Amino acid sequence: MPSTGGRYSALSNFDMAPAAACGLDVACLFETAEIMAHACAPGVPARNHPGLARCGDRHLRLLDRVGQRRLLIPGMAGMAVDLITVAVVFGIGGDHLHGVGAVVAIVALALYTGSFAIGLGPAF
Repeated sequence: MPSTGGRYSALSNFDMAPAAACGLDVACLFETAEIMAHACAPGVPARNHPGLARCGDRHLRLLDRVGQRRLLIPGMAGMAVDLITVAVVFGIGGDHLHGVGAVVAIVALALYTGSFAIGLGPAF
């Protein structure tokens, strides 16, 4: 078994020994992990990337169904409202947000991310 660490520590000797004791085919696990490592390498085009392909398919189906302009306008409007909300919250609360102000800012930023994914995300 190769010795690994950091974010790949799930494949370390320490973790594989109990898995093997439980009957897991460790050799098969390493083979499939190596296949996925090559399939997800930095040089792989997005259309062939197993992690990105499914996400892209969903966006493309949504774009085909409703059209890009119909998604772009509400997405941009949502982004504008969310950024204005964050600006107002920081304008009122100052540099250090606590309590409700912090929650409102976090929710507005999460909604901004969702609005971007709906509106401009498919364009990029």
